[in-house]
Amino acid sequence: MVAAVSSIGLRSSPATLADLLSIPPDQRFHEIIDGELVQKANPSGEHGDAQSAVASLIKGPFQRRSGGTMPGGWWIATGVEILLAPDQIYRPDVVGWRRERVAERPTGTPVAIRPDWIC
Repeated sequence: MVAAVSSIGLRSSPATLADLLSIPPDQRFHEIIDGELVQKANPSGEHGDAQSAVASLIKGPFQRRSGGTMPGGWWIATGVEILLAPDQIYRPDVVGWRRERVAERPTGTPVAIRPDWIC
């Protein structure tokens, strides 16, 4: 197997969830992409502003029960670690789950329930 180079050094095997969780939470701004532990770039002020703008625009009308004149019916979250496959753990900016499919707000790290929408 070819060793993967990652933010934690030279590896001889694919990165695992245990590798990701071994990073202290206040320093864990990483993803596992194709088995490689990759540190995300530090977000800029512009990125943070765009992320908060998207979240504030959609969370109010969408993260509520459906019915009435607003869309509703979603769980919306930001910066959540999402398990897509054993060697694929991402931290998207904004994610959403349909309440009709996921009755309670997804919790834990990483969230194992695939989102219905990723931004």
